[in-house]
Formats: sequence, structure tokens, C-alpha cells
Amino acid sequence: MSDYGLTRLLGGVIQYKTAETGAAASPSGLIVMDHDHHEIHEGNHHFVSVSTAAASATDVLAVVLTSPATKLMNYTAEFSGSGAIIATIVENPTVAATSKVALVEYNNNRSSTKVAAMIAVKISSTDVSGGTTLQKIVLGGGQQGRTGGNAGDRNELMFKQSEDYAILIESNAASNNISYTGSWYEESS
Repeated sequence: MSDYGLTRLLGGVIQYKTAETGAAASPSGLIVMDHDHHEIHEGNHHFVSVSTAAASATDVLAVVLTSPATKLMNYTAEFSGSGAIIATIVENPTVAATSKVALVEYNNNRSSTKVAAMIAVKISSTDVSGGTTLQKIVLGGGQQGRTGGNAGDRNELMFKQSEDYAILIESNAASNNISYTGSWYEESS
């Protein structure tokens, strides 16, 4: 049986492991992982992924994330398009309920039974208006010979509690294959 201990150090986690006995024993030693990775092991890290194929040059893939009142959401995003896209993250938009389709929030730790507290829905972009633009990312469109590509943002946003966030990915190319993955870990407030 293993004995584990955890200590936070400079934003990371140090995990020590004592020696195990038996045929399947692993060597003892220091195991170091960053905080995000630790949250995956604890079952507190979740993601949602959605895509659309062959989007027209005016289509918008829209997702609304609603943060809970009881937890803090530490969020990052990844976007990709086979052609040019503009991805925008908007805080506190006005959201109509007419076109909401629930998305599945997956736990990164596939053995964990913990369910995400944040709610994700796919929505028509016409049902989202206003709010504060936090980030706008322009991708592709012939920049340096590229017609598409992907972008990720390690600049983590800590979402406000009980708030809506719209993720709007606008196609700027015909027959554009667009993908979005939003990831977050949840901390008790």
C-alpha cells in the first residue's frame, strides 16, 4: 500500500511516494507535477469540445459556458480552422434561451466520477449579444502562406462565479472545418 503526501510549491505540486512492496512495486522517489496536472489526477479538470465541418465564410460556431456560484473556474481554450477564423471570448453577454443545445462536459480523469460544475451549451450566434470582449484571436487567412491552423491560449482566465461566457468562432473561409476545445479546472471558493 502506498503512502502519498502533497505539498504546494511555487504554483506546482510535489508528490512524494514511499516504497511499495510486492511483485508490482514501483520505485520510490520524488514525483513533481504542475498544479493543472495535479487537478487532472484529482478529477477536478474538465473539457468540452465541439466542431463543425464545411462552414461557410459567414458561419459562427457559438458556445456559452455558465460558471457556477460555488466554484472558481480556471479556463483555457484551443481553436482551429482549416481556413481563416476569428475566435472571440465574451464575458456577461445577453443570452436568449431559444437555441441552446447541451454539450457534454468530460472529466479529463476518465476514472473519476466527479461531474463538472460549469455548464456548456451550443447556441446560435444570433442568440448572443453584448457583453465585454476579453480576447479576440485571428487565425489563418494566408498569413505567412498559411490557410488555416490552430491556436491555444495558456493565458488562463479565472471566470467570475455565476457568469455567462460566450465563445464565438467566426469562419472567414468557405468549406472551413472549425474546432473548439475549452478546458478548465474547478476549485472550491
